Amino acid sequence: MPVYNGVGGWQLYHGPGFSNAVDLPADKWLHVRIVINDTRAEVFFDDNPEPVLFISRLKRAPIAGNIALSNFAPEDAWYANVSITPEEGLPILSKSLPTPPLPAGAITGWEVSLRSAKSR
Repeated sequence: MPVYNGVGGWQLYHGPGFSNAVDLPADKWLHVRIVINDTRAEVFFDDNPEPVLFISRLKRAPIAGNIALSNFAPEDAWYANVSITPEEGLPILSKSLPTPPLPAGAITGWEVSLRSAKSR
């Protein structure tokens, strides 16, 4: 999930293109492959040739950064054989769909005030 200033953006970035429900096996290792090309990405499980998630527009420009493996569930998680292979021009198989129009009354911008209720 995108994290900005230490805060997760799951409430803003959810639904198609951001998350997907997938049945995960609990009795075997699960192989995960993530392909990132410019501002698009696909996530694959095991040897499935179809991605379980297609991200048509990553929200930040491609820059150097970090990758974190974490588990927020109250269960243990194990990681093994993690590798990162930079490779230019990996193809993205999925096709972007047109962005649907926003519903009437949708909030498209906002500001957050740091002023407390006591200072009013």
